Amino acid sequence: MAVAAGAAFLEIALAFSAVADAEQAAVAPDWENPAVIGVTKVSARAPFVLPGEKQNDPRVASLNGMWRFGWSPAPRSRPADFYSEDFSTNDWARIRVPGNWQMQGFGMPTYRTPSFRTANQM
Repeated sequence: MAVAAGAAFLEIALAFSAVADAEQAAVAPDWENPAVIGVTKVSARAPFVLPGEKQNDPRVASLNGMWRFGWSPAPRSRPADFYSEDFSTNDWARIRVPGNWQMQGFGMPTYRTPSFRTANQM
């Protein structure tokens, strides 16, 4: 008899819990509702371009080449208006991209071992 009463109580408790969860889902904001796992979530995808197709794909742009580069040893010494559209970079140096700007003569490499030679040691 006690087992049947316990089972009945458990069924009532679970039913009440389910009703309470449904009410919480209807009332709770999304960020507090554990039932909400994604709002305006984009489905998983992997944009993939085969290596042989990269040259002919208009969506792929290579960034390799020579780039203008202006190095400042400290934030205060940077050009204040470098982001403006009419800022001239004509006097900036050129670096090879991809490449390491420290190895191209700017600043000091952040990692050094005795066998790691800097640009001025080459």
